[in-house]
Amino acid sequence: MTETFCPMPWITQSTRNNGDLRICCQANVGEDQGLIRKTVPGKPFYYFVRTLVKYNPSPWLYIHNRLKGKQTTEMANDAFHSGREMIKNAWVSKTALFRCTYHDEVSWPEHMISEMLFTALEHAEAYYKKTKEQQKVFKEHDYEFETEITMKTFADTEEWVSKIREKYKAKERIIGESRLTLTYFDQWDFHSVGDVYNAQDANLNEARNNPMMKQARLDMLEGKWPEACTRCKNEEAADIRSRMRYENERWSTGKNYSVFNKEIAKEITASDGSIDTTAIPTRLYDLRFGNLCNLKCRMCGPTDSSMWYEDQVKMFGETYQDTRGIVKLTKVKGKYKPVDDIYGWYEKSSIWGQLEDNMPNIEHLHMVGGEPLMINQQYELLQKCIDSGEAHHIIIEHNSNITNIPDRAWNIWKHFKEIQIGASIDGVESVVEYIRHPIKWSMIERNIQALDTAEGNYKLWFAPTIGILNARHFPDMIIWALEQNFNRFNVETWKPPVTAHPLHHPKWLNMKILPLEAKKEITEHYESCKPRIRNLINRKTDRGPGQKQKLYHTTIALLDQYSTLMNQEDWSDLMPKFWELNSKLDDIRDEKLQDAIPELYELIKHTRPS
Repeated sequence: MTETFCPMPWITQSTRNNGDLRICCQANVGEDQGLIRKTVPGKPFYYFVRTLVKYNPSPWLYIHNRLKGKQTTEMANDAFHSGREMIKNAWVSKTALFRCTYHDEVSWPEHMISEMLFTALEHAEAYYKKTKEQQKVFKEHDYEFETEITMKTFADTEEWVSKIREKYKAKERIIGESRLTLTYFDQWDFHSVGDVYNAQDANLNEARNNPMMKQARLDMLEGKWPEACTRCKNEEAADIRSRMRYENERWSTGKNYSVFNKEIAKEITASDGSIDTTAIPTRLYDLRFGNLCNLKCRMCGPTDSSMWYEDQVKMFGETYQDTRGIVKLTKVKGKYKPVDDIYGWYEKSSIWGQLEDNMPNIEHLHMVGGEPLMINQQYELLQKCIDSGEAHHIIIEHNSNITNIPDRAWNIWKHFKEIQIGASIDGVESVVEYIRHPIKWSMIERNIQALDTAEGNYKLWFAPTIGILNARHFPDMIIWALEQNFNRFNVETWKPPVTAHPLHHPKWLNMKILPLEAKKEITEHYESCKPRIRNLINRKTDRGPGQKQKLYHTTIALLDQYSTLMNQEDWSDLMPKFWELNSKLDDIRDEKLQDAIPELYELIKHTRPS
């Protein structure tokens, strides 16, 4: 594992698909998804919605079951769906800062208590109204159900938070944290932050010195992991090359980029974590231009791909959660679209002028979608780089499904220092066709060959996302890549033939959910593929014995790392959720897991609920 330092909080700016600014594209599994929020003054009062529930036939049975996460009586699920959606939206938007469900043996010995802390009365009243709608359902099943709104001062709220935190730390008759049910969440430390900076209208330099960015810098200078950096932390724990490690390699050698390291960071960072944004301009932009896409990959969703809208409605309904709130879909000329298209932020945005002003300092433009090669505005920006004479010092990077490369892209790319493309290909033949619907393998093969022989300075790599669907297939893709003898794809002498990334979300597609016996077979399959991998590497004529040995060791290390990550935790309780949602997609798309990936199906079919 490398030192806990990354240049990104100093020299990078990153957006989500909706334009929200964040510390890094990898922060999607970290605290608050790494979003950069504006500072707001603390509020004098906070509002609580408290609910007391007692099961009259047997209060203690209900309390025992509730604390164990079990149901006491069956109640219609649809009665609570909208309430759960409201809780999730309040959690994401930070209009609610705390929620807990616990038992107080002294004050309310026969009741379970739920409390939710809101920043404003209007939000508390809306949630109170929703809980009142549920009151009738509870009473029909012989429950007592009372709910009320109370108000506390800032000091009293801090005291309440402290007491609940102590109760939670001691595991004292309180329900644990769950990102699925949100029965407990603690966001009180966000009481002094407000709306997220959005690239549509934000002053980018101002956003670079917000409190979260300053604290991340201070943490890294002390060798600590910032709260937003959970993804890299987890990957490094499995010895997987995280984005942090890639960025340190990128900015440490002075080969293609100016040098930026921890020593420089110490010199330029003030005691409060701030930096002089004029003296230290942004050098790398990581920009997600909306969700326009021509594929609807299984691990994505409507925030990542506009092609997902129809399937979203069929699977979950016309609304879904985004960091900017609940998005509602409506049908326009036979196709679903958001009522408020938050993903078109870049069409009328102040970001373009700010990028042009900083063009002489830009060293790297990482542009993502959706499918980035479909976004017209980015080509206009790249043409301005060419016209201004700045293209020669800028490296362009795309994460692309490489299904549709327009002529305009080929012509523009020739002018830049280097074109880097991570091809989002998660397997070969039927595996990738199943994961990245409606992709066709024959089209991918043609574009791989076109990129591998194109005019210009290219650095290309395969960037599979490894989850439950392709975990077993992973070494087979490595073998396929070794068999092709590419000119440009993953051709660095010692690096593995693919540059993989673990799938973290959605959890129901994470490889950690595989049952233990399936994990054992997959681990054995990885071992059985190593002789074939060694044989293919030894056949290569463009490397000496030492280079072949190093390539072999880094390649099998990659398999070992993913085996370690897969076996780190047992999430097999999510297999029913996998079957529920994956089967729905199969029905919608007229596909079958057993036909597309039969080896996986045979490993897990016994876990399918009857």
